[in-house]
Amino acid sequence: VAPDGERWVAWLAYDNGADRVLARSGGRTYELTGRGDHQAPSLAADGKGKIWAVWSRNDEGTFHLYSRAFDGKAWSAPEKLTSQGGSNIWPRLTSDGEGKLALVWQGFRNDRAAIVGRLWNGSAWSAETILSDGSGNCWAPTVAFGGGKLWVAWDSYATGAYQIYARQWTGSIQRITKGEN
Repeated sequence: VAPDGERWVAWLAYDNGADRVLARSGGRTYELTGRGDHQAPSLAADGKGKIWAVWSRNDEGTFHLYSRAFDGKAWSAPEKLTSQGGSNIWPRLTSDGEGKLALVWQGFRNDRAAIVGRLWNGSAWSAETILSDGSGNCWAPTVAFGGGKLWVAWDSYATGAYQIYARQWTGSIQRITKGEN
């Protein structure tokens, strides 16, 4: 839900062996991608008048993240947000309501699934940061601003049983502090 009360939704539409990412608000549907192999669109209102969409797209066997922003009149051109490592899937996007965004996803780095993140400062995306640690694979990230803090949570099988981990993402982009697990 945008600050003006407008409700937004994004989804995948599948037709004849391919899908597209679509978004809808105010009785209007927007096509954000052409036909392809897409996954898990996520939306956030930045609090400064833009609606942001992020999704994963299969580029010749490796999934990469892309974003677009809607300024109330038109969508920006797609911007590729990932270029390293293996596939990048399950993006989750949130806003602090004041122009900043946080994006987390499951990225395959060094032969394991890690939770990765980038921040939007109102004008540019940060470099990616690995948020999970340990040797286990990590899945299903989520992210939220609350009480002036940014929290990231995910699932991992690092201990031999499924566990939920959370950490506060604070300070500079490269500095994170561990939360309770």
